[in-house]
Amino acid sequence: MTRREFLDDFLAFVGESEDDDARDVAERLLNRAIDVIYMKHAFRQFRAPTAHEITLVAGTRSYALPSWFGRPLPRTPAFNLTDRAPVPFEDEVLLKQSDATIGTSLEATGAPECAYLGGVSALEVEVSASGTALEVVSDSSSDTDVVLSIEGIDANNRQKRTKVTLTGTIAVALGTWKPPVMFVGKSFIAAVDAPTEFTTSRGTVTVRVAAAGTTHLTLQADESSKQQLMVNVTPLPNATKVLALPFLMKPKRLMYDSDALPTWWDSAIWEEMLIQWRVNAGELATDINVPRPEFINLLSFDNTIGPPITKRPFR
Repeated sequence: MTRREFLDDFLAFVGESEDDDARDVAERLLNRAIDVIYMKHAFRQFRAPTAHEITLVAGTRSYALPSWFGRPLPRTPAFNLTDRAPVPFEDEVLLKQSDATIGTSLEATGAPECAYLGGVSALEVEVSASGTALEVVSDSSSDTDVVLSIEGIDANNRQKRTKVTLTGTIAVALGTWKPPVMFVGKSFIAAVDAPTEFTTSRGTVTVRVAAAGTTHLTLQADESSKQQLMVNVTPLPNATKVLALPFLMKPKRLMYDSDALPTWWDSAIWEEMLIQWRVNAGELATDINVPRPEFINLLSFDNTIGPPITKRPFR
C-alpha cells in the first residue's frame, strides 16, 4: 500500500477526509508510528543482507556510520575480516572502568578486541584530527538561494558555526575543521519557498575537501541534514583492518504519495496511528498500556519466517 492510499483510508475512517489540517497531522503520525514499531523489534525485512564494512586506520578509533544504518544486529558481534576474529559490542562505561587508559595518550594499540557505539557525526567521513579545509557545492546552477550551516571545531580548537550561501556549481569555501563536526544543514533563504515540497535545495549538495577532493557529506534535495552514529573500537588500531558490522537498515521516511509502507505493516501502523490520533484529540490521556493486538500479530508473523528472536533488540 502506498502512503497516499493509506492516508486516504485512514482519514476516511476518522471522518476527516476533507480537512487539510487533519491530513498534515496524519502525515506526521504515519512516520512516528513507523519509528515506534521499528524500535520494538529487529524485523527481518530490515536486516541488511550484507554487513557494512569499515576499513580501520592505525591511530583512529571512531568511524561514522552511514545515515541508512539503523543499529547493529542484536546479539551479533562485529567481525574482524582481516584477522578472522569476532569483535563483540561491549558497554563503553564498563570498558573504561576496567581500563582507564582508553581514550588517553597511554592507551595501548593493537587489533580490535571490542566495539561500542558512542557519539554522532554530521559527516559521512569525519575530517582529520590535524584539520581539513572544506568547501560546499551543488550540482544545480540554480542553487544560489540555499544557505548551508556548519558547526564544529575550527582550526584553532574553538567551537564555531559558519553560514554560507551557495553559488550553484561554483564551490564555496567553508574553512578548516577538526573533529567532531557536529552539524551540517541546508535550507532555502527565508524569502524563498521551496520549488518542490519537502526539498531544501534543487540539486545534490556536496561537502568535500577543498579543490574537489574527498567527499565528506552528500545531501540530496530532500535531505536537510544527516546525523551518523559513530562506532568505536578498542584498543586503538595499530594497523589497517577491515571490520564487518551486521546491521538493521533504518526505515525510509515516507514523504511522497507513491512511497510504499513497510511490507506487512499496514494493520500495525493503522493501530498505532489510531492510538496516537486519539491521544492527540484528547480521547486518551496517554498511549501507555493501550493494547496493540495488531503489533503482536506482526511480531508473531515475523517469528514464523525463521527461528524466534528477541522482541526487544537491547535486551
